[in-house]
Amino acid sequence: MTSSNTFWEVDDQAIDSFTNDFKGISGFTDFEFKYNWRNYKEIESYLKRLMYSSYARNKEIRPYLPQLIHYMEDFFAQCIKDGFISKTNINTILERLKDEKNGLRALKPLLDKGKYGRSVDDVVEINLSIGRHANSPLLDPDDLLRVYLYHEVGHKILHIHSNEKTINNYVQALDGMLEEKGVFNFETTYKDELVSDGFLMIEECLAQELAERLTYEITGKKRPKIKTRNEIANIQGGVPEIVLVPNNYDFYGLFQEPTIEFGKTLRGCHGRETTDEEILGNMIKKALYTNFDEQVIREYNHGNGELFKDLFLTLRTMGFVLRQKYASFGVGTPIKGVTTEHCLNVIKTITGRNEDMREFPSFGFPKIEYSKYIPQQPSQPQP
Repeated sequence: MTSSNTFWEVDDQAIDSFTNDFKGISGFTDFEFKYNWRNYKEIESYLKRLMYSSYARNKEIRPYLPQLIHYMEDFFAQCIKDGFISKTNINTILERLKDEKNGLRALKPLLDKGKYGRSVDDVVEINLSIGRHANSPLLDPDDLLRVYLYHEVGHKILHIHSNEKTINNYVQALDGMLEEKGVFNFETTYKDELVSDGFLMIEECLAQELAERLTYEITGKKRPKIKTRNEIANIQGGVPEIVLVPNNYDFYGLFQEPTIEFGKTLRGCHGRETTDEEILGNMIKKALYTNFDEQVIREYNHGNGELFKDLFLTLRTMGFVLRQKYASFGVGTPIKGVTTEHCLNVIKTITGRNEDMREFPSFGFPKIEYSKYIPQQPSQPQP
């Protein structure tokens, strides 16, 4: 087999030339795509490359590839049916998936059996022996394999936390913007990191929402209603912090309510009769059809200093929630003196006063002049 990158450089005809050899291998003899991708040839082309690239890069994944590629087909097909993917955004989504740093160019088994799935550069590693989960009694192990595969794919295409330049520019510009708008003396502890983590918390929530929504729809099973249940939110000194939160997630249930509350402040995500599930679906579409983080920053930047400060406080507090939750399962360390329950109440208070407060100005969104606020490097003297 040739190197994995070859599969992303050659044309479809060259890829098809491998077909006979590939199908002759045990497990692939009768492989065919489940769907006729006549109207979305670009998806078929991507799936071929994903299949061959995965095959070339990892021997252990080969017996599972037919099943995983079919699951990926179901992912695209259901996203199209639900309006998450269309001709309008498919090329953008596929460009994200083909990215050599943060895309999905190969599937691998996850050898760390303590995890469900993870993304490493352009690879998604997935636990191929997932057992049943008490939070999702209707889903069997194959269904849960879909959930965690789709969750990782969701990270790749939502792209909320991957736009580091936009987030960094926002954080750097924040002080100057707020000073200009007359807002001073706000708390800046962990400012840079937590604003970025706030966007990541939203991405984690929407990736899980997309994964579970698609899985229940594809399998024809009735998704549980949102109900209040215990979540381990943090562990400090060996003592877990238990928080009662409403959610219907198999995993990351702690993030659902604050994301919904934040979604109520965003254009196109919330209306008088909108359900919580619809708010999350609209937020997913916002991420798949726009640059989510940049769009949100622009929506809050309407000359109202307090409003812009509220965005910072909301994201920062979401960042606290993310860190505390990660610490509960051994990723990073908890921030001392911060309770997750307090953070959730803060988010609900701030977002509650900002529901439906911003309307489109007749001239459109005001432009964020980042360069005005970011300190410029001194120019080098010319020889």
